[in-house]
Amino acid sequence: MSASSSSSSHNNHAAEHEMSATLSLPAPAVLSTTTENLKEEEWQEERLSADLALFLSNPSLKAALADGSLDLASYSSTVEQELQDLESQCIGVYRSKGQEI
Repeated sequence: MSASSSSSSHNNHAAEHEMSATLSLPAPAVLSTTTENLKEEEWQEERLSADLALFLSNPSLKAALADGSLDLASYSSTVEQELQDLESQCIGVYRSKGQEI
């Protein structure tokens, strides 16, 4: 083996060793972010499960879902409109009772 070939081979091994040493070090920021993401995902899954259980606890919604007559887009639109109406009513009550508060 020539001196340049031996030197090149030594440099490659040194670079590989340096790279593996660098890669084996934990990255605290990445690990922390990953842990936070997992916690957020777990929380969202739990919330989704609870929301689904609540949705399915309504007999009329469960029946409509089972027979295929439930249009979720329409249902969502109806719920959104009802929430807006309730919000407006609450604001009206708050304004009318403002002097008493």
